[in-house]
Amino acid sequence: MNRRRMILGCAVLALAGCSLTRPHPESTTYAIEPGPGTASAVRRPETLRIGSVRVAPSFAGQELVYRLDDVRFASDFYNKLIAPPGTMLGTRMGQWLDRWGPFRVATQPGAAAPATYVLDAVFTDLYGDFRPGQKPAAVMSVQFYLLDVSSSGSKTLLARSLGRRIELSQASGAELVRGYGIALTEILTEMSADMAKPGGF
Repeated sequence: MNRRRMILGCAVLALAGCSLTRPHPESTTYAIEPGPGTASAVRRPETLRIGSVRVAPSFAGQELVYRLDDVRFASDFYNKLIAPPGTMLGTRMGQWLDRWGPFRVATQPGAAAPATYVLDAVFTDLYGDFRPGQKPAAVMSVQFYLLDVSSSGSKTLLARSLGRRIELSQASGAELVRGYGIALTEILTEMSADMAKPGGF
C-alpha cells in the first residue's frame, strides 16, 4: 500500500512539474493612437479641459470585444488594451485637442488648472464587427457634451453624437486597434470643427 501511494505521489508531482514548466499563452496589449490632424484655423482664447470620459459597460474592460453575430459578442482575453479604455481615450483626447483643436489650451482629465469649458464624452460603441459574410470593421460611437463652467454653475453649450465604422484588412486585434485610432482621429476632427465655428455655441 505504501509503495502504491509513493508511485501515485510521484506521478502527481511529475504532472505538476509539467504544468509549471509548460508555457502559458501571453496576452498582447495595445494602445489606441489617433493620427495627426490639421491645426485649427481658429484658436479660441479659452482653455478646454477634458472632463468625464466613460465607456458603456459592455465595452469598458481592457479586453478587446468582437461582435460575432446579431446578438453575440465575445471578449478576447489574449488581446487587451494596455489601460482601461476610458482612461486611455480621455488622455488621447486631451493630447490631440491640445495640439490640433480650436482652443488655446486643452488639458487632461483631472487637471487642476482653471478652464472655461469642459468636454465630457460617453463612448457608447467600441468593438470589432467580425460578423461572417461582411468586411471586418472597427466601430466607435461617442456622445459629446461641451459645458461652460466659467460661472458658478455649468451650462451645456453643445451636444453631439458622432460615430465611425472603419473597414479593416483583416479580423485581428492589431488591426482593430489601428482602426480605433483612425476612428478617433476622424471623430475629434469633426468635433473640433463644430467647436471652432464662430457663434457655434
